[in-house]
Amino acid sequence: MHVGPQPEHKLPDVKAWSDGDFVSSSGDHELQGEYIDAWNTYQSGLAKFPASLPLLKATGRFAANQWRFEEAAKLLGKAEEIAPSDAEIHYYRGIVETALDHRANARSEFEAAHGSPAFRSATGLLLAELLAQQHDAAGALKMLEDSCPVSADDLRCIEETVALSRSAGELDRAKSLVAESVSRYPTSLFLRIEAVKLGIQATSGTSAPEIDKHLAADTSRILNIVQEYNRLGLYTDSLELLSRTYPNVAAEETEPGASQPSTDPMLAYYRGFCREKLGKSGVSDYTAAAGMRLLYVFPNDSDDFFVLRAALAANPSDASAHFLLGSLLFSKTIVDPALAEWRIAESINPKIPSLQASLGRALLELKKQPKDAAAEFELGMQVEPDNPALYLKLNEAMRQLGRPAAQRAEMMKRFPDPPNMPPDLVRALVDALRECGRNDEANAVLAHHFMPAKEGEAPLQPQK
Repeated sequence: MHVGPQPEHKLPDVKAWSDGDFVSSSGDHELQGEYIDAWNTYQSGLAKFPASLPLLKATGRFAANQWRFEEAAKLLGKAEEIAPSDAEIHYYRGIVETALDHRANARSEFEAAHGSPAFRSATGLLLAELLAQQHDAAGALKMLEDSCPVSADDLRCIEETVALSRSAGELDRAKSLVAESVSRYPTSLFLRIEAVKLGIQATSGTSAPEIDKHLAADTSRILNIVQEYNRLGLYTDSLELLSRTYPNVAAEETEPGASQPSTDPMLAYYRGFCREKLGKSGVSDYTAAAGMRLLYVFPNDSDDFFVLRAALAANPSDASAHFLLGSLLFSKTIVDPALAEWRIAESINPKIPSLQASLGRALLELKKQPKDAAAEFELGMQVEPDNPALYLKLNEAMRQLGRPAAQRAEMMKRFPDPPNMPPDLVRALVDALRECGRNDEANAVLAHHFMPAKEGEAPLQPQK
């Protein structure tokens, strides 16, 4: 969750691939290429103007946004040498130092930015979270009151004030605030959970069973709340939330293919992480997570990065954690480390669904390595022969390698369920058959498939 003033050049959020055939939430590859081009442009500009303050700030913000934390720290450090009183530089450098787990440095940076009216609320909130993580709930509450009071109507500040008041034993204050706020912010799951913890009389939709059913319908709701508790160092609250036995949710009440809380590997990884933060062993949870299915699991938060790193520190042979970490890194265009994680995962367990599809697509579209990509797609077809994305992308890789249309057509004909071949694959097969002069065969393929019109193109019809 971004806090405080937005950067001057706000970056678009990375969106998930829409075809569903790739597990990684790594976004449209054109957008990935734009991020890479932008980073290269920043680097090229700094090579020419290494002392440019605006360029150092912009590149540092970009690096921080893309989780290139070490690089961001260096860039913002150079900018700070030029403009030591720039609150924006201190603010972003504080975020970076927090990500690098340099808590003392982060606190100094936030304190330097705290005097600026533009950054006072944002840095005050982050300072409060640092204090809370150091078990100074009283100091954290004082910081919130000074910088981000509940009267400012900032929901995150209200939520954290309630949780910290409860954890500090100020129950009357917590009850009063949550009773006042839960009706004003009825969509805040955090406040509704706090109301249950504090024994506030539940209103419609806020009883414990109703909340649990709502949480079970989308496990990201659970993780969002866990991440907020973790920012406050309230790992016991997080662990309780992660360890609940949630009700089963009907298929029509959740996303297609979504995991139930009991089978979601990210919840299990977080459970192990929280146990470690409480001085216990997280090995059993990490082991359980490693054996859960990975379809439709999309890590996308910076907190996920640290959780997966912790899991790999406990078990470097966890193929699932390597795969998910690779997907997470790739979503931020940290391409080479992402590919390295995927290759490690493949060496341990090549049967992870969509692993070769994701790896091959990255090699084909970003690294421009069609030969290596083709090898990955071929391997993927052995693992999941019914994944149409593998055939489509292998067709493109073979085209780039100069393979004849007849060879490409025969490859696509290996799809194991011809009557249910997706329209895009039918189109690619028909195009390849026509390219090598096999019109009758192409027409026969079309005769057995309904082909929806494709926007901007003429309908695909039989040809003589």
